[in-house]
Amino acid sequence: MAAGLAHLPAERRDRWAAFIDAALAPGAHPRDFSASNGWVVRAFQGALAAVAGAGSLQDALERAVRGGNDTDTVAAIAGSLAGALYGGSAVPLSWKRRLHGWPGLGADDLVRLAVLAARGGKPDKIGWPSAPSSARPWFQHTPARRHPHDEGVWLGSQSALADLPAEVDAVVSLCRLGTSEVPVGVEAVGVWLIDEAGANLDPDAVLADTVDTIAALRAEGRTVFVHCAEARSRTSAVAALYGNRHRGIPIARAWRDVEATLPGFAPQPFLQDAVARLAVPAASGGSEAA
Repeated sequence: MAAGLAHLPAERRDRWAAFIDAALAPGAHPRDFSASNGWVVRAFQGALAAVAGAGSLQDALERAVRGGNDTDTVAAIAGSLAGALYGGSAVPLSWKRRLHGWPGLGADDLVRLAVLAARGGKPDKIGWPSAPSSARPWFQHTPARRHPHDEGVWLGSQSALADLPAEVDAVVSLCRLGTSEVPVGVEAVGVWLIDEAGANLDPDAVLADTVDTIAALRAEGRTVFVHCAEARSRTSAVAALYGNRHRGIPIARAWRDVEATLPGFAPQPFLQDAVARLAVPAASGGSEAA
């Protein structure tokens, strides 16, 4: 944070350095700055203390709110700082499912606006994120197929969104989508997971959160369709990890069964490595013969 001091007029740097040092002092907590934290300086200090003492984006925002008084201001600043540190993919999907804006915007709409703002208001060469569809004609089509270990979960490609089984009432998207690809009336949960090694800040956390969200949807009685662009890499990894962590399937068998289900099965090595780190051992997840 102190790197920004160089952009201030020289005569103001010491004052702001003192504000920053106080917020970054060992053991500092947002409550230490709660008095008059509607003032922008105290709000900034509370937010900085929240992030500096946190271990995750969620922890940072909880600390900001628990500081008290003008919590919406402090948490808004803390969210910006924590987002810069941890990335937007660190926002729990359980939060995104409830996130809303005005007028009637959901999490995916807010992400779309943020992407456009970062791009100077211009979409990319295929029109994302503002075009109705981001699918390409050459994408491999995989129609919806039941998950080998849960009949309430379907797997397929992005193009399968146009012909979903009638019982599907929730979609978990592992790739970028256009504005009109998820059918009206179906809950859409967008996951920011890039199918490229080194492109994700914390792929383990994103994968774990994704399979936990699928399990939460199923616990609500929902029928879920999980997809990426071609049902090759990301869908395969999420399906295998879900089978292991939430259906008690040993990971080796989970991989084999997903491979037999998806014709384009080709998980990226970095996703295979992440699944291996997250997988429940066979002693906890069931026997290989199960």
